[in-house]
Amino acid sequence: MLVFSPAQQDTYNSAPIRGNRITDTASMPLARACDVCFKRKIQCITSHDGGPCDWCRHQNLECKFSRGKKVNGLNRTKSSKKVTELLARIDQLEKELACAKADAFRSTLSLQLPESKTSASNQATLRVGQNWYHRGMPIVSEDGFKWIKSTTTQDTTRFEKHLLGPAHLFSCISYPTYPSSGESLELPDISLALRTFNTDTSTFFRLGIGILDKSLFTETIDLAYAAFNPNASQGHLAARASLLAAFTVASYLKTSEEVASIDAQAIASTAQGLLGRIDGFANLDALQAILLLYKYRVATGQYDAAGALLPTACRMVCALDGHMKHPTPSKAAPDMRREHIRNLFWTCYIADKDMSLITGQPPLLADEYMDLGDAECSSPAQELDEVIDSSVACKLLPFTTGDRRLGLLKAKVFRVLYSPSALHIADSELLTRIRQLDDELENWRVNTSLLLRPKLGIARNSPGYGSAQTCLRAAHLQLEYNYLLTMIHSVVRRFGVAHDPDAGLPEDIHRVMHSSIDLALSAARNTIHAISEPVSVLKGKTWCTVFHPLIAAMSLFVNILIHPTSDQAVTDVEWLALASKTIHGLAVACSAEELKYLQQAGDFAAELLKLANGAIARHS
Repeated sequence: MLVFSPAQQDTYNSAPIRGNRITDTASMPLARACDVCFKRKIQCITSHDGGPCDWCRHQNLECKFSRGKKVNGLNRTKSSKKVTELLARIDQLEKELACAKADAFRSTLSLQLPESKTSASNQATLRVGQNWYHRGMPIVSEDGFKWIKSTTTQDTTRFEKHLLGPAHLFSCISYPTYPSSGESLELPDISLALRTFNTDTSTFFRLGIGILDKSLFTETIDLAYAAFNPNASQGHLAARASLLAAFTVASYLKTSEEVASIDAQAIASTAQGLLGRIDGFANLDALQAILLLYKYRVATGQYDAAGALLPTACRMVCALDGHMKHPTPSKAAPDMRREHIRNLFWTCYIADKDMSLITGQPPLLADEYMDLGDAECSSPAQELDEVIDSSVACKLLPFTTGDRRLGLLKAKVFRVLYSPSALHIADSELLTRIRQLDDELENWRVNTSLLLRPKLGIARNSPGYGSAQTCLRAAHLQLEYNYLLTMIHSVVRRFGVAHDPDAGLPEDIHRVMHSSIDLALSAARNTIHAISEPVSVLKGKTWCTVFHPLIAAMSLFVNILIHPTSDQAVTDVEWLALASKTIHGLAVACSAEELKYLQQAGDFAAELLKLANGAIARHS
């Protein structure tokens, strides 16, 4: 082995190795090491005259070092070619990455400012359910719109605009400015609060709005009217928000002339501003405030704003342990508070399932994480006083206490029929699920008390529901029953997805399909009848009833377009006309928000009527 001097060793150590070259620009010319020296990592002083290297000459060995210029040139050519190809590939990838980033950026901009929706930014989102027209082809799709246009020979621009309007459901919640720290928030006079919420003759509590408990709300009033502290605690702010939210609902329902004079929209905004200041703080008062505002937004047609409040309520009730069932409570205040929070959990749960079915969005309160053992317990009673004016009773519909068993059924309907995994099941499995859900819905119906039990069918021009005070709950459950019947059976239009598009459905599947469609259409007609009857408690000054005739009208509309030459098509056009007339008739003494939504819904119903008539005329 060669032995280096210290200077040579330093030179060697500092020489960078590139391939099989050692470069030492300070002490030696560029030289190529022989294979032996290269493997041993020792300095090789090769001969430049074509002879053996010094090492082999010194050892008297045959030198294996090859200077084949042709070979080395070929190696260099191959190496250079690979490097060139690699650099070219890198350039290509960098260009593709740059293009992808540009596309993503443009996509982000288009999501923020969609050109097709900017002009309709003030349009609320219509809720008409999911509908299919042939073997799982959705109506709300490019192919669906083309099919409608070809079937009706009508312009579908307005129809598309209504169904593809912007969804503001998850828009940012606006929290109005709260008074500065040195400024007091002026509440309604405490004597008015006591007359409205804290007496045995309180009209508000006789309405049976279960979000507030009269005995517990006394503590809320005391805390809300406590001396104002510039650095008020979160509990103090939550109590004030709860009180203002209660006044909002009382003003909307006009429980007294004094309360009716309060600007409900203004104090609702103030209550929501207070909620913005508690910074995620969770207690019973905060939860009550959110739910009261949610119900108020629904009642006044501000459906998208309501939808933005509901997730907060669902998270908060779980933070308060409301999703867990507790032992039978005592009369002690802590137990009463836990029981009330549990009741509010069911309010959140039912609203959450309603939202899922209406919007198609996944539920926030997943059943597997909830203790639902007390679902069979009776929901808090709806206590309607016989002396309450019928117009007030009609406006109570959004505030009615939901049926827990029906909430569980809605959750199951969404999970087994409308979830992503349910969209790809075989026809046989879909049919099994439809039959099972229909059995469960019928079981719920027959186990509902006779006074409230939904009817299987309603004869046209029948006496209807009777007095508003005694039958509001029954009318509400009738609509719920019709709605679920439609949601369960209309999915048979997804049959045949896996079959040959040019082949007909098997006869047994085709027969079952028509049976289910008949049930869905019958439910749709019953819904329109229930709301259009002159004596119906549901025909009044509340926008939320419009949701049900919209679902019904859409179901009838799809069937008319599929069977435009049938005798039933002409009759169903009359039902569509009645639905349109009824929706327009609801716009009596409404708020601005209610009126805007009702006008939009009425225009949509009129558009369905126009297209349906076009389909019949084209095929006649």
